[in-house]
Amino acid sequence: MLFPLGTDRPLRRPTLATPALVAVNVAVFMTQMVLRARDQDAYWSLLRPWMLHPFGRGFEWYQPITSAFMHAGWWHIAGNMLFLWVFGQNIEDRLGRFWFLLFYLGAAFGAAAAHAGFEQNAALGASGAVAGLTGAYLVMFPNTRVRVFFLFFLSFFWVSAWWVIGLAVVWDLMMAGSARGTGVAHLAHLGGVAFGAIVAFILLGLRVLPREPYDLFSLGKQAYRRRQFKEAGLAQQARVRKHWERSKRGSETASAPGSAGTAGTVANASKDARPGDRDANDEASDEVAQLRQEVLRLLDRDEPARLVEAYRRLISRHADNASSVTFGFRQHEQLAIALYPSVDKQTAAFAIERLIDAYPREQAAPRFKLLLGLLCARHLNDPIRAKSLLTEAMPDLTDEAERELAQRELADLG
Repeated sequence: MLFPLGTDRPLRRPTLATPALVAVNVAVFMTQMVLRARDQDAYWSLLRPWMLHPFGRGFEWYQPITSAFMHAGWWHIAGNMLFLWVFGQNIEDRLGRFWFLLFYLGAAFGAAAAHAGFEQNAALGASGAVAGLTGAYLVMFPNTRVRVFFLFFLSFFWVSAWWVIGLAVVWDLMMAGSARGTGVAHLAHLGGVAFGAIVAFILLGLRVLPREPYDLFSLGKQAYRRRQFKEAGLAQQARVRKHWERSKRGSETASAPGSAGTAGTVANASKDARPGDRDANDEASDEVAQLRQEVLRLLDRDEPARLVEAYRRLISRHADNASSVTFGFRQHEQLAIALYPSVDKQTAAFAIERLIDAYPREQAAPRFKLLLGLLCARHLNDPIRAKSLLTEAMPDLTDEAERELAQRELADLG
Protein backbone atom coordinates (compact mmCIF):
# COMPACT_ATOMS: atom_id res chain seq x y z
CA MET A 1 0.00 0.00 0.00
CA LEU A 2 2.84 2.46 0.87
CA PHE A 3 5.62 3.10 -1.65
CA PRO A 4 8.50 5.29 -0.32
CA LEU A 5 9.73 7.87 -2.80
CA GLY A 6 12.26 9.92 -0.82
CA THR A 7 13.13 11.47 2.55
CA ASP A 8 13.54 15.01 3.87
CA ARG A 9 17.00 14.28 5.33
CA PRO A 10 19.66 16.05 3.23
CA LEU A 11 22.85 14.28 2.17
CA ARG A 12 26.23 15.67 3.16
CA ARG A 13 27.87 14.29 0.01
CA PRO A 14 26.85 12.35 -3.11
CA THR A 15 26.38 8.63 -2.58
CA LEU A 16 28.24 6.07 -4.68
CA ALA A 17 27.72 2.68 -3.04
CA THR A 18 23.93 2.77 -3.15
CA PRO A 19 23.68 3.56 -6.91
CA ALA A 20 26.37 0.94 -7.53
CA LEU A 21 24.35 -1.72 -5.68
CA VAL A 22 21.24 -0.80 -7.64
CA ALA A 23 23.17 -0.95 -10.92
CA VAL A 24 24.65 -4.39 -10.13
CA ASN A 25 21.24 -5.77 -9.14
CA VAL A 26 19.65 -4.46 -12.34
CA ALA A 27 22.51 -5.82 -14.48
CA VAL A 28 22.22 -9.29 -12.91
CA PHE A 29 18.44 -9.25 -13.32
CA MET A 30 18.66 -8.31 -17.00
CA THR A 31 21.14 -11.15 -17.53
CA GLN A 32 18.65 -13.48 -15.82
CA MET A 33 15.86 -12.34 -18.13
CA VAL A 34 17.98 -12.94 -21.24
CA LEU A 35 18.96 -16.45 -20.11
CA ARG A 36 15.39 -17.25 -19.10
CA ALA A 37 14.04 -16.19 -22.49
CA ARG A 38 16.47 -18.50 -24.29
CA ASP A 39 15.99 -21.72 -22.30
CA GLN A 40 14.00 -21.91 -19.06
CA ASP A 41 15.22 -25.37 -18.06
CA ALA A 42 18.86 -24.42 -18.52
CA TYR A 43 18.15 -21.13 -16.73
CA TRP A 44 16.85 -22.80 -13.57
CA SER A 45 19.64 -25.38 -13.61
CA LEU A 46 22.17 -22.56 -13.75
CA LEU A 47 20.37 -20.46 -11.13
CA ARG A 48 19.68 -23.11 -8.47
CA PRO A 49 23.23 -23.47 -7.02
CA TRP A 50 23.42 -19.69 -6.40
CA MET A 51 20.07 -19.40 -4.63
CA LEU A 52 19.77 -19.48 -0.82
CA HIS A 53 19.00 -23.00 0.41
CA PRO A 54 18.05 -24.15 3.93
CA PHE A 55 20.76 -25.44 6.27
CA GLY A 56 21.53 -29.07 5.51
CA ARG A 57 19.67 -28.99 2.21
CA GLY A 58 22.16 -27.54 -0.22
CA PHE A 59 23.27 -24.46 1.75
CA GLU A 60 26.67 -23.03 0.81
CA TRP A 61 28.50 -20.16 2.53
CA TYR A 62 28.40 -17.87 -0.52
CA GLN A 63 24.66 -18.19 -1.17
CA PRO A 64 23.61 -15.30 1.14
CA ILE A 65 25.60 -12.98 -1.15
CA THR A 66 24.82 -14.45 -4.55
CA SER A 67 21.10 -14.84 -3.83
CA ALA A 68 20.93 -11.18 -2.71
CA PHE A 69 21.74 -10.04 -6.25
CA MET A 70 19.11 -12.14 -8.04
CA HIS A 71 15.37 -11.56 -8.39
CA ALA A 72 12.35 -13.54 -9.54
CA GLY A 73 10.50 -10.87 -11.53
CA TRP A 74 10.02 -7.21 -12.41
CA TRP A 75 7.88 -6.32 -9.37
CA HIS A 76 10.32 -8.14 -7.10
CA ILE A 77 13.35 -6.13 -8.20
CA ALA A 78 11.40 -2.86 -8.52
CA GLY A 79 10.22 -2.99 -4.88
CA ASN A 80 13.62 -3.95 -3.49
CA MET A 81 15.52 -1.34 -5.49
CA LEU A 82 13.03 1.36 -4.50
CA PHE A 83 13.56 0.67 -0.79
CA LEU A 84 17.33 0.35 -1.31
CA TRP A 85 17.47 3.72 -3.08
CA VAL A 86 15.29 5.62 -0.56
CA PHE A 87 16.74 4.27 2.69
CA GLY A 88 20.21 3.22 1.57
CA GLN A 89 21.48 6.70 0.72
CA ASN A 90 21.00 8.11 4.23
CA ILE A 91 22.61 5.02 5.79
CA GLU A 92 25.57 5.30 3.41
CA ASP A 93 25.86 9.00 4.21
CA ARG A 94 25.95 8.17 7.93
CA LEU A 95 28.30 5.17 7.83
CA GLY A 96 30.56 6.00 4.90
CA ARG A 97 30.79 4.07 1.64
CA PHE A 98 33.05 1.19 2.72
CA TRP A 99 31.29 0.50 6.01
CA PHE A 100 27.92 0.82 4.30
CA LEU A 101 28.84 -1.94 1.85
CA LEU A 102 30.13 -4.11 4.70
CA PHE A 103 26.93 -3.47 6.65
CA TYR A 104 24.78 -4.33 3.61
CA LEU A 105 26.55 -7.65 3.09
CA GLY A 106 26.33 -8.38 6.83
CA ALA A 107 22.58 -7.77 6.68
CA ALA A 108 22.36 -10.23 3.79
CA PHE A 109 24.01 -12.90 5.97
CA GLY A 110 21.77 -12.04 8.95
CA ALA A 111 18.63 -12.34 6.86
CA ALA A 112 19.88 -15.53 5.23
CA ALA A 113 20.52 -17.13 8.64
CA ALA A 114 16.91 -16.47 9.69
CA HIS A 115 15.54 -17.95 6.48
CA ALA A 116 17.89 -20.93 6.13
CA GLY A 117 17.45 -21.88 9.77
CA PHE A 118 13.65 -21.99 9.83
CA GLU A 119 12.33 -22.29 6.27
CA GLN A 120 12.34 -25.30 3.95
CA ASN A 121 12.26 -23.51 0.60
CA ALA A 122 15.04 -21.92 -1.43
CA ALA A 123 14.97 -18.14 -1.79
CA LEU A 124 16.50 -15.31 -3.77
CA GLY A 125 16.31 -11.52 -3.69
CA ALA A 126 17.83 -8.46 -2.01
CA SER A 127 14.89 -7.96 0.36
CA GLY A 128 16.71 -9.40 3.40
CA ALA A 129 19.72 -7.10 2.96
CA VAL A 130 17.44 -4.14 2.25
CA ALA A 131 15.43 -4.99 5.37
CA GLY A 132 18.69 -4.66 7.30
CA LEU A 133 18.95 -1.08 6.04
CA THR A 134 15.41 -0.32 7.18
CA GLY A 135 16.18 -1.77 10.63
CA ALA A 136 19.20 0.53 10.94
CA TYR A 137 17.13 3.43 9.61
CA LEU A 138 14.56 2.83 12.34
CA VAL A 139 17.30 3.28 14.97
CA MET A 140 19.24 6.11 13.33
CA PHE A 141 16.46 8.23 11.80
CA PRO A 142 13.09 7.18 13.31
CA ASN A 143 11.44 10.58 12.90
CA THR A 144 12.83 11.45 9.47
CA ARG A 145 9.90 12.17 7.18
CA VAL A 146 9.40 9.92 4.17
CA ARG A 147 7.38 10.91 1.12
CA VAL A 148 5.16 7.95 0.20
CA PHE A 149 2.63 7.09 -2.45
CA PHE A 150 -0.48 5.60 -0.85
CA LEU A 151 -1.91 3.18 -3.39
CA PHE A 152 -5.30 2.88 -1.69
CA PHE A 153 -6.06 6.62 -1.99
CA LEU A 154 -3.79 7.27 -5.01
CA SER A 155 -2.25 10.14 -3.04
CA PHE A 156 1.14 11.35 -1.82
CA PHE A 157 1.85 11.88 1.89
CA TRP A 158 4.71 12.71 4.24
CA VAL A 159 4.96 10.26 7.15
CA SER A 160 7.62 9.39 9.74
CA ALA A 161 10.08 6.64 8.87
CA TRP A 162 9.03 4.60 11.91
CA TRP A 163 5.50 4.49 10.48
CA VAL A 164 6.57 3.16 7.06
CA ILE A 165 9.07 0.65 8.44
CA GLY A 166 6.88 -0.29 11.39
CA LEU A 167 3.98 -1.23 9.11
CA ALA A 168 6.28 -3.44 7.03
CA VAL A 169 7.55 -5.19 10.18
CA VAL A 170 4.00 -5.75 11.46
CA TRP A 171 2.99 -7.20 8.08
CA ASP A 172 5.96 -9.59 8.05
CA LEU A 173 5.19 -10.69 11.62
CA MET A 174 1.58 -11.39 10.71
CA MET A 175 2.50 -13.32 7.57
CA ALA A 176 5.32 -15.25 9.25
CA GLY A 177 2.90 -16.38 11.95
CA SER A 178 0.26 -17.37 9.44
CA ALA A 179 0.00 -20.90 8.14
CA ARG A 180 -0.85 -19.55 4.69
CA GLY A 181 2.09 -19.58 2.27
CA THR A 182 2.69 -16.31 0.42
CA GLY A 183 5.84 -17.16 -1.55
CA VAL A 184 7.66 -14.34 0.30
CA ALA A 185 10.60 -14.89 2.67
CA HIS A 186 9.06 -13.02 5.62
CA LEU A 187 11.51 -14.51 8.13
CA ALA A 188 14.39 -13.24 6.01
CA HIS A 189 12.86 -9.75 6.19
CA LEU A 190 12.51 -9.96 9.97
CA GLY A 191 16.03 -11.33 10.34
CA GLY A 192 17.39 -8.43 8.28
CA VAL A 193 15.48 -5.83 10.28
CA ALA A 194 16.68 -7.36 13.56
CA PHE A 195 20.29 -7.44 12.34
CA GLY A 196 20.21 -3.82 11.18
CA ALA A 197 18.51 -2.49 14.32
CA ILE A 198 20.81 -4.37 16.72
CA VAL A 199 24.03 -3.40 14.94
CA ALA A 200 22.98 0.26 14.67
CA PHE A 201 22.00 0.38 18.36
CA ILE A 202 25.33 -1.18 19.40
CA LEU A 203 27.28 1.30 17.26
CA LEU A 204 25.42 4.22 18.85
CA GLY A 205 25.59 2.77 22.36
CA LEU A 206 29.37 2.28 22.16
CA ARG A 207 29.74 5.68 20.44
CA VAL A 208 31.52 4.06 17.50
CA LEU A 209 28.95 6.02 15.51
CA PRO A 210 28.44 9.60 16.80
CA ARG A 211 24.97 10.11 18.23
CA GLU A 212 22.50 12.64 16.87
CA PRO A 213 19.61 14.36 18.72
CA TYR A 214 17.09 12.40 16.63
CA ASP A 215 18.38 8.82 16.78
CA LEU A 216 16.57 6.20 18.85
CA PHE A 217 19.31 6.10 21.49
CA SER A 218 19.12 9.86 22.11
CA LEU A 219 15.32 9.84 22.01
CA GLY A 220 15.27 7.20 24.73
CA LYS A 221 17.65 9.27 26.83
CA GLN A 222 15.53 12.38 26.34
CA ALA A 223 12.37 10.48 27.27
CA TYR A 224 14.09 9.26 30.45
CA ARG A 225 15.08 12.82 31.39
CA ARG A 226 11.57 14.10 30.73
CA ARG A 227 10.19 11.35 32.95
CA GLN A 228 12.64 12.35 35.68
CA PHE A 229 11.50 15.98 35.46
CA LYS A 230 7.88 14.90 35.54
CA GLU A 231 8.41 12.62 38.54
CA ALA A 232 10.27 15.40 40.33
CA GLY A 233 7.33 17.76 39.71
CA LEU A 234 4.81 15.20 40.95
CA ALA A 235 6.91 14.56 44.05
CA GLN A 236 6.98 18.29 44.77
CA GLN A 237 3.20 18.53 44.37
CA ALA A 238 2.77 15.60 46.77
CA ARG A 239 4.99 17.31 49.34
CA VAL A 240 3.02 20.55 49.03
CA ARG A 241 -0.28 18.70 49.52
CA LYS A 242 1.16 16.85 52.52
CA HIS A 243 2.39 20.12 54.00
CA TRP A 244 -1.03 21.80 53.70
CA GLU A 245 -2.81 18.77 55.08
CA ARG A 246 -0.44 18.75 58.06
CA SER A 247 -0.92 22.49 58.53
CA LYS A 248 -4.69 22.09 58.34
CA ARG A 249 -4.68 19.33 60.97
CA GLY A 250 -2.47 21.48 63.18
CA SER A 251 -4.87 24.41 62.88
CA GLU A 252 -7.85 22.22 63.72
CA THR A 253 -6.02 20.82 66.76
CA ALA A 254 -5.01 24.28 67.94
CA SER A 255 -8.59 25.60 67.71
CA ALA A 256 -10.14 22.60 69.45
CA PRO A 257 -11.50 23.12 73.03
CA GLY A 258 -8.96 22.25 75.71
CA SER A 259 -6.02 22.39 73.33
CA ALA A 260 -2.78 24.02 74.36
CA GLY A 261 -3.18 26.59 71.59
CA THR A 262 -0.79 27.83 68.98
CA ALA A 263 2.02 28.41 71.43
CA GLY A 264 1.86 24.78 72.56
CA THR A 265 1.90 23.56 68.95
CA VAL A 266 4.93 25.67 68.12
CA ALA A 267 6.68 24.50 71.26
CA ASN A 268 6.03 20.85 70.45
CA ALA A 269 7.19 21.34 66.85
CA SER A 270 10.38 22.96 68.06
CA LYS A 271 10.90 20.15 70.52
CA ASP A 272 10.44 17.43 67.87
CA ALA A 273 12.79 19.03 65.35
CA ARG A 274 16.34 17.68 65.51
CA PRO A 275 19.41 19.95 65.14
CA GLY A 276 20.78 17.76 62.32
CA ASP A 277 17.59 18.28 60.27
CA ARG A 278 17.79 22.03 60.71
CA ASP A 279 21.45 22.07 59.66
CA ALA A 280 20.70 20.01 56.52
CA ASN A 281 17.82 22.31 55.58
CA ASP A 282 20.00 25.38 56.10
CA GLU A 283 22.75 23.91 53.91
CA ALA A 284 20.25 23.08 51.15
CA SER A 285 18.81 26.60 51.32
CA ASP A 286 22.30 28.12 51.11
CA GLU A 287 23.15 25.98 48.09
CA VAL A 288 19.91 26.96 46.31
CA ALA A 289 20.60 30.63 47.01
CA GLN A 290 24.15 30.38 45.67
CA LEU A 291 23.08 28.55 42.51
CA ARG A 292 20.25 30.99 41.84
CA GLN A 293 22.59 33.93 42.38
CA GLU A 294 25.05 32.45 39.89
CA VAL A 295 22.28 32.06 37.27
CA LEU A 296 21.18 35.67 37.69
CA ARG A 297 24.78 36.93 37.60
CA LEU A 298 25.48 35.16 34.31
CA LEU A 299 22.14 36.31 32.91
CA ASP A 300 23.13 39.94 33.58
CA ARG A 301 26.58 39.40 32.07
CA ASP A 302 25.16 37.82 28.89
CA GLU A 303 27.24 34.63 28.99
CA PRO A 304 24.90 32.08 27.36
CA ALA A 305 27.22 29.03 27.47
CA ARG A 306 28.00 29.40 31.17
CA LEU A 307 24.37 30.35 31.85
CA VAL A 308 23.19 27.00 30.46
CA GLU A 309 25.66 25.15 32.70
CA ALA A 310 24.61 27.13 35.78
CA TYR A 311 20.89 26.58 35.28
CA ARG A 312 21.49 22.91 34.47
CA ARG A 313 23.31 22.54 37.81
CA LEU A 314 20.39 24.19 39.58
CA ILE A 315 17.73 21.96 38.09
CA SER A 316 19.83 18.78 38.38
CA ARG A 317 19.97 19.26 42.17
CA HIS A 318 16.70 21.01 42.96
CA ALA A 319 14.22 20.26 40.14
CA ASP A 320 11.92 18.67 42.73
CA ASN A 321 11.35 22.12 44.24
CA ALA A 322 9.53 24.30 41.72
CA SER A 323 10.17 27.53 43.64
CA SER A 324 13.93 26.87 43.62
CA VAL A 325 14.16 26.65 39.83
CA THR A 326 11.69 29.47 39.07
CA PHE A 327 12.56 33.17 39.13
CA GLY A 328 10.49 36.33 39.01
CA PHE A 329 8.59 36.71 35.75
CA ARG A 330 10.89 39.27 34.10
CA GLN A 331 14.03 37.41 35.14
CA HIS A 332 12.68 34.02 34.10
CA GLU A 333 11.47 35.49 30.80
CA GLN A 334 15.01 36.71 30.07
CA LEU A 335 16.35 33.31 31.12
CA ALA A 336 14.01 31.43 28.77
CA ILE A 337 14.86 33.72 25.85
CA ALA A 338 18.59 33.34 26.53
CA LEU A 339 18.40 29.55 26.73
CA TYR A 340 16.17 28.99 23.67
CA PRO A 341 18.99 29.22 21.03
CA SER A 342 21.39 27.07 23.11
CA VAL A 343 22.51 23.60 22.07
CA ASP A 344 21.00 22.07 25.23
CA LYS A 345 17.37 22.10 24.06
CA GLN A 346 16.24 19.97 27.01
CA THR A 347 17.36 22.60 29.54
CA ALA A 348 15.82 25.37 27.43
CA ALA A 349 12.52 23.47 27.28
CA PHE A 350 12.55 22.96 31.05
CA ALA A 351 13.06 26.71 31.65
CA ILE A 352 10.25 27.65 29.25
CA GLU A 353 7.91 25.06 30.74
CA ARG A 354 8.57 26.42 34.24
CA LEU A 355 7.72 29.92 32.99
CA ILE A 356 4.43 28.74 31.46
CA ASP A 357 3.46 26.78 34.58
CA ALA A 358 4.39 29.55 37.02
CA TYR A 359 2.91 32.47 35.06
CA PRO A 360 0.04 31.10 32.92
CA ARG A 361 -1.88 34.41 32.88
CA GLU A 362 0.95 36.61 31.65
CA GLN A 363 0.44 38.15 28.22
CA ALA A 364 3.64 36.50 26.93
CA ALA A 365 2.52 32.96 27.90
CA PRO A 366 1.15 32.08 24.39
CA ARG A 367 4.44 33.14 22.80
CA PHE A 368 6.38 30.84 25.10
CA LYS A 369 3.94 28.02 24.38
CA LEU A 370 4.80 28.58 20.71
CA LEU A 371 8.54 28.42 21.48
CA LEU A 372 8.13 25.26 23.56
CA GLY A 373 6.01 23.72 20.81
CA LEU A 374 8.75 24.45 18.25
CA LEU A 375 11.34 22.85 20.54
CA CYS A 376 9.20 19.74 20.98
CA ALA A 377 8.57 19.44 17.24
CA ARG A 378 12.01 20.23 15.87
CA HIS A 379 14.47 19.15 18.56
CA LEU A 380 12.87 16.98 21.26
CA ASN A 381 10.93 14.66 18.91
CA ASP A 382 7.68 14.98 20.84
CA PRO A 383 5.10 15.77 18.11
CA ILE A 384 2.09 15.06 20.34
CA ARG A 385 3.20 17.57 22.96
CA ALA A 386 4.17 20.03 20.21
CA LYS A 387 0.75 19.83 18.58
CA SER A 388 -0.99 20.36 21.93
CA LEU A 389 1.12 23.43 22.78
CA LEU A 390 0.75 25.02 19.35
CA THR A 391 -3.01 24.43 19.35
CA GLU A 392 -3.30 26.05 22.80
CA ALA A 393 -1.17 29.03 21.77
CA MET A 394 -2.87 29.76 18.42
CA PRO A 395 -6.03 31.60 19.68
CA ASP A 396 -4.00 33.92 21.93
CA LEU A 397 -1.14 34.84 19.60
CA THR A 398 -1.51 38.50 18.62
CA ASP A 399 1.44 38.73 16.24
CA GLU A 400 0.48 37.66 12.70
CA ALA A 401 3.95 36.28 11.94
CA GLU A 402 3.80 34.11 15.06
CA ARG A 403 0.34 32.84 14.08
CA GLU A 404 1.58 31.93 10.60
CA LEU A 405 4.60 30.15 12.12
CA ALA A 406 2.33 28.12 14.42
CA GLN A 407 0.01 27.27 11.50
CA ARG A 408 2.89 26.09 9.31
CA GLU A 409 4.30 23.95 12.09
CA LEU A 410 0.91 22.40 12.79
CA ALA A 411 0.49 21.67 9.09
CA ASP A 412 3.91 19.97 9.01
CA LEU A 413 3.01 17.90 12.06
CA GLY A 414 -0.13 16.71 10.25
